Amino acid sequence: MIDLIRTMKLALDREISGILESVSSFSLNI
Repeated sequence: MIDLIRTMKLALDREISGILESVSSFSLNI
């Protein structure tokens, strides 16, 4: 169960960092 939570957290962190990257690059393009 702990492994599942840890995996979900890793996936979520990767998702958030990807979104932040796209947002920051989008802001730079303006």
